[in-house]
Amino acid sequence: MIDLCNLIRPLFHVALALAATPLWALDLSIRDAVSGEPLAQAVVSIPAAANAQALDHPAVMAQQDRSFTPHLLVVPVGTAVDFPNLDNTQHHVYSFSPAKTFNIELYADRPEAPVVFDMPGVVELGCNIHDRMRGFVYVTGSAQTATSGATGIARIEPPGKGPFEIRVWHERLVDNARPQTLIIDAGAESPYIISLAVVAPETDTDPFADLQRRFDAL
Repeated sequence: MIDLCNLIRPLFHVALALAATPLWALDLSIRDAVSGEPLAQAVVSIPAAANAQALDHPAVMAQQDRSFTPHLLVVPVGTAVDFPNLDNTQHHVYSFSPAKTFNIELYADRPEAPVVFDMPGVVELGCNIHDRMRGFVYVTGSAQTATSGATGIARIEPPGKGPFEIRVWHERLVDNARPQTLIIDAGAESPYIISLAVVAPETDTDPFADLQRRFDAL
C-alpha cells in the first residue's frame, strides 16, 4: 500500500523552499557616467518593498583616527546609533541634514545616549573640530536596501520582473542630499548598468584642519 504521507512530505518541503526563495535577483552595476569606473558604497533601495524594521540594538558610528568609521552607515528608520569616540582627542559631532538635525557637543569616550534616526533620508555628519571628518548615515524605510561593494555591484531582489522603481544614492552625486529615482525596465538582464553623474573624488590630503591645529595648541 502506498504511504501518501511519504509522497506528500517531500513536495511540502519543496513548496516551503520555493516560498522562501526570492523570485529572482538582479545585480545592479553602479558606475561613474564619465569614467565608467565602478562606484562603491552606492545605496540602492526599492520603495515598494516591505517596510524596514528598526534594529533592536544601537548601530555604531565611531570616530577613529579622526575619521567616521564606517564612512557610510545604512540603518532602517527608527534605529538608534551610538557615536563612540575611540580617539585620544575630543570630537563634536553634528548634522544639519533635514532627515536628522542633531548636535553632540565636545566629548571624549561616549555620548550620554545614542541618537535615534526616526526619518528616512540622507544624514551627513561633520565634526566642529576636524573639518575633514565627513560621514553619512543613510536611513532607509525599505526592507529591500543594498549597498554596492568595491566592484560597484549591488544585488536586489525585486518583487517582480518589472518595470519597477528604485532609489539610488552615492555621496558623489551632484546633489547628494537625496537619492535619485530611476525606473528599471521590464525584463532587465543582470547585471543592469546604472551610470550616475558624479563629481570628482576629493583629493585633499591635509591630515589636520585649521581648527584642529588651534585646538591642539590650547
